[in-house]
Amino acid sequence: MAKSIRIDKELMFMVRDLNRLARKIIEGNQYLTIASVGGNSPWISPVVYCFDKDWNLYFVSMPTSEHCKNISKNKKVAVAIFDSQQLWGEE
Repeated sequence: MAKSIRIDKELMFMVRDLNRLARKIIEGNQYLTIASVGGNSPWISPVVYCFDKDWNLYFVSMPTSEHCKNISKNKKVAVAIFDSQQLWGEE
């Protein structure tokens, strides 16, 4: 039983560290890439984003853009936020 509790504590620390890292990345950037699907065709676009106190993400884009038209028909999307200032090969 003690081993299980130790693993749970280790997992809690890892999750806390990942949450801290995710917040840092979200706070430190202004672009995300959003992937959507129109019909059978995938579409991915970089967009400017912001977030609220609950970490909900919002993006700015023209309603006539391909990804907005896709999202109006299919709400399933994927996004990626990354440090766009990071130099190649740096951690």
